[in-house]
Amino acid sequence: MNSILPIYLVSSENFASVTFEKFKDEYRQKISARLAAERARGGDYVMKPDTSNPAFWDGYGESAQSVLIPAFLAAYAKKDPNRVNLNPILDIMDMLPNWRLTFDGLTKIEFLKKYFRSININHSYRSSYTIGSFISNPFYMATEAGYVDTAARDFNGNFLNEADIASVSISEQFSPLIALDMNWVNSLTTRVELKKSRSLALSLANGQLTEISSNEYVIGAGYRFSGLPLIFNLPGGGQTSMTSDLNVRGDFSIRDNRTIIRKVVEDVDQITAGQRIVKIALNFDYVLSDRFNIRLFFDRVVNKPFVSLSYPTANTNVGFSIRFTLAQ
Repeated sequence: MNSILPIYLVSSENFASVTFEKFKDEYRQKISARLAAERARGGDYVMKPDTSNPAFWDGYGESAQSVLIPAFLAAYAKKDPNRVNLNPILDIMDMLPNWRLTFDGLTKIEFLKKYFRSININHSYRSSYTIGSFISNPFYMATEAGYVDTAARDFNGNFLNEADIASVSISEQFSPLIALDMNWVNSLTTRVELKKSRSLALSLANGQLTEISSNEYVIGAGYRFSGLPLIFNLPGGGQTSMTSDLNVRGDFSIRDNRTIIRKVVEDVDQITAGQRIVKIALNFDYVLSDRFNIRLFFDRVVNKPFVSLSYPTANTNVGFSIRFTLAQ
């Protein structure tokens, strides 16, 4: 299932979601009404309110699989609940293609051409809709007209489905949502990047929605020092030198990860995991030859959790590496 979904932020105190509230209250009721009206065409079914919740219709209650899945797709794919596909197995017309866009024509502007060798703007989107697993229901019965038999019901009074589905999920990644790479005429490179993703998994066994979201911001810069000499002291007291380019690169990133469980029946929104990760990375690469490379690096990662079950951590990694390539 492909569609542009708004990735929203949640505060540290209130994890409620407008989209989830629409799914839970408004969209489930509209889907129940659609299914009941369609079923009434079979001639042996009369529309009447569900006994456990009058906001729904008999046979298509608040926990019915046939109600939950279309309501979930309508809410989180931003579709009209009166037109969304009622079949959980979607066809190609319900999907949008993944895409990747790249634009590098800004340097054709004379003013920008004075300062930049190249400017690249990137945007990418990927998504998928997955049915976790399903099995054929041996107690399902259909009428001659192809509708479900009104006598085939589960313990909650809902009509049985031909296939029992355990879960459905939507996964989306804007990787990146926007990325700007700039190569300056003075050998300076700069980069700004924003990434967003989220994964939504609806469990039909307990009416629970698990939402995992991630937002990442990256700022980077680099510079090439051309013809930088490197002097070595020899054991006999002499010296020798080599001249090559030194590449310096630095990146700073902040990433927020959150896992929120939303319970339909209990009407509870609870964060269960998540952290803010701040990372600083510095790299110094000196190419002695086409086969010999020296690299110095510094990485520091600070992890601040959003839940009290975890504790803050900080890791620092400093060192150097020498790489020699034997291949021709």
